[in-house]
Amino acid sequence: TRLLFKAGCEFDGKFTITGHTAAEETPLIVSSYGVTEAAPYPIFTGEADTEIMRIEAPNTRITGLEFTGAAATRAILIYSGIAGAFSNIVIADNYMHDINFNWTLEDAPEEADMALLTEEEVQKVCPDSRSGYGTGGIGTSHHSSELIGPTWFENMWISGNVIERVARGGMFLSAGWARRPGWEWGANKYHSDEVGYYPNRNVYVVGNTVRYTGGDGIVLLHTDGGYIEGNT
Repeated sequence: TRLLFKAGCEFDGKFTITGHTAAEETPLIVSSYGVTEAAPYPIFTGEADTEIMRIEAPNTRITGLEFTGAAATRAILIYSGIAGAFSNIVIADNYMHDINFNWTLEDAPEEADMALLTEEEVQKVCPDSRSGYGTGGIGTSHHSSELIGPTWFENMWISGNVIERVARGGMFLSAGWARRPGWEWGANKYHSDEVGYYPNRNVYVVGNTVRYTGGDGIVLLHTDGGYIEGNT
């Protein structure tokens, strides 16, 4: 199944991908058509205080879209509400910009002179109350219910995206069931690396460009088989 959006058109509101079943061999593809030099992407503008796109089902590919919205909290949130592996997510060749990051201030200096901002101006770009982990470009999140059971992300590809002017980070790829000695955060009850420990597996972050973030560039937590290469 393909959901194709026309390049050059704008789509507002929060877009949640949920309630469907796809397979590794037949993923749900969300992409674009009618691409021209003047209109390279369909544009998703989101809404205030939430992510622009939320992915709640595995075997999903998001390619060739533009995300922007100074009042939104992030471009894409990938959320696992299932037990076991949440597999085969591809986020590729998208453009994410000016998200949770307001650079429309009057008399603001050029980007090269951002260090000249006053504290008051910085708070207008992104106030401290909105500058939390996971806000900005691409983020992941998990359920924490023992009744459902442990979950993790597996075989995830994030490649060729351009992410700029976002706060707080470009990517924050977390693991919600990976509590371990020295890392006291997670819903699991750790016994050993073989029992009670559920890191993400095989996450590939390749060839992305990240610039002008309010904090972190790329954060990849608790992953067995994490691969980061060729990013700028």
